[in-house]
Amino acid sequence: MNKLRSLSLIILLPALLIVIFIVLQGSVLFMEYRQQQANLYIKSEQDLKGLAGQLQTSLSNSLMRLEKSQAQEFVSTAALNENVKTVAVVDNNQQVVLSNQFREKYMFAKLQLEGYQGDLLDRVINKNEIIVQLSKQKEELVAYAPLQMISKGNSLNRKFNGVIFIRYSLKSAFSALAYESVFRLVKFTLVLLATLCLFVYLINILVVVPLKRFITSIDNIDINNPSYIDMSGFGEVGLLQKSFMRLIAEISSNTHRLEIREQRWANALNGARDGVWDWDVDSGEVYFSKRWKEMLGFHKENISNDVIEWENRVHPDDLYSVFEDLAAHFAGSPLSSKMFTV
Repeated sequence: MNKLRSLSLIILLPALLIVIFIVLQGSVLFMEYRQQQANLYIKSEQDLKGLAGQLQTSLSNSLMRLEKSQAQEFVSTAALNENVKTVAVVDNNQQVVLSNQFREKYMFAKLQLEGYQGDLLDRVINKNEIIVQLSKQKEELVAYAPLQMISKGNSLNRKFNGVIFIRYSLKSAFSALAYESVFRLVKFTLVLLATLCLFVYLINILVVVPLKRFITSIDNIDINNPSYIDMSGFGEVGLLQKSFMRLIAEISSNTHRLEIREQRWANALNGARDGVWDWDVDSGEVYFSKRWKEMLGFHKENISNDVIEWENRVHPDDLYSVFEDLAAHFAGSPLSSKMFTV
């Protein structure tokens, strides 16, 4: 804590502002990023359903005319989109009939198609609905669309008997969003740093430099002769300097008056030829005046400033009553009438 208090305002204030900015702006950008992800998912789902609808029409017509080469061309063309990883046609026997990956053709879909769920095939065919699922872990969409694969010769038995399976990756789109968010954070940070440079400059000119001058003038001041205190501060710093100057002037005045009174007291004692002593009970230190020592027949250097010097010179017959009176005095009780001598 002491180290923190010793830090300069030029370091402490900008560091505090940077931490607050990063926390607040980072939270805002993170929430915006999550919202943009949700919006991207909605848009990508719509695009994927549109692609599935187009393939339903084109593939159904081709397969009903037994034009598999043309159907394969539609599948390969749809897979040219960089985000489309897999386009495949699966019949009701879970066999891959068409695929943009030729090694997957005529293979069992559950084993060859990444992300494929065979239990959805009957639901898609029977309910004639396009199902789109999101895999957050893999950052991709998977679509299942019903498809008619019966030839024209079987016109009385036209029904959905296959599905179009599409795997659509969102990684590049999410990466673009993350890059954009990071770029915005960097841009805002650079703006903040430029602002902080100006802020540090103003703090240095208006606060730090006047305070340093003020501290230097205080360190070099003579309380008995306060010649100069720096008064170059603005605002609250200037008020602090003026208040301290008034305080120093008042202390100096009181010190001067006290010195005059002490001199009068010393002159009075010297004129009366009285010996005095003063005891600081907390420290145990005692002041014995020169005249007090002379009255006892001692020189200045014979008696030290310690209470034991006085205690050792109390008459043995009075020692008990002296300590009894001292204890009563410290307790706030009336003193006994006994007198003691030294």
